Amino acid sequence: MDGLDAPLGETVELYRVQIAGTAGELSFDTMEPRLMLGSDHLAVLGSGEATIEIKQVGDYALSRPLGITLTF
Repeated sequence: MDGLDAPLGETVELYRVQIAGTAGELSFDTMEPRLMLGSDHLAVLGSGEATIEIKQVGDYALSRPLGITLTF
């Protein structure tokens, strides 16, 4: 391995992140494979479980979702 990422084959690298908590939902589009949230965002979600779903936005369609559930 050379440590480089393989090209995605898409015009742009874009991810759609949706987070659903006990008190609310958030949605973000990001051009990087990471997302940083502040405490103000976490307050919107409420306490307890939150489900995070990530999809890659392709030129023609969205990928299948990657999902995870966290408790905080």
